[in-house]
Amino acid sequence: MDAGFSAVVDPLQLAKQGKRLNGQLALQALPRLAVLSCNSAVGKVEVDLQFSRGEDQQNRVTGSAGASFDVICQRCLGQMSLQLDSEINILLLGSQEEGVENNDGIVCKGKMPVTDLIEDELLLAMPMFPKHRAGDCKIKREQVKSAANGTGSGSGSDKGQKTSREDNPFAVLAKLKSGQKSQNQKKDSRSGKKAGKK
Repeated sequence: MDAGFSAVVDPLQLAKQGKRLNGQLALQALPRLAVLSCNSAVGKVEVDLQFSRGEDQQNRVTGSAGASFDVICQRCLGQMSLQLDSEINILLLGSQEEGVENNDGIVCKGKMPVTDLIEDELLLAMPMFPKHRAGDCKIKREQVKSAANGTGSGSGSDKGQKTSREDNPFAVLAKLKSGQKSQNQKKDSRSGKKAGKK
């Protein structure tokens, strides 16, 4: 691991000094991202960050971060390789600027691990549902369509239709309603008999 990344640094101070940090990190150095991987021991993160202070006296960090690791495809549940790439352009605000409304800025309250900043940006680049490219999935598109429509081939589909009928919540309501009708009919017949006796 690069010493510049493992150290806790002051981003505002780095900007004032015009420091550049670049190198490679193990995915395990980013625990929130690592838990999304099938095997965090082999994942890698490439980082290139330039801290600077512009003519407008605004502190900023620009650069890029990229990560490559294996995740679970949310369509076929098979393992797949995922490449994340994030372009970084963040305004660094001091604590006295905390109230400044800026969507691309973060408030720096002293020192922080640079890995936190890198991890935040890569998590934002993470797709909500990682999936293989079309045609690369173990499960075929036709299978997905047939499963979505509840159709299939042979006795399997018949069983599916039977279970779906049995599990239908409206079928339960229909039974309750028919049971209530029969009870009402019994009550009516009893009251009719009593009236006849009188």
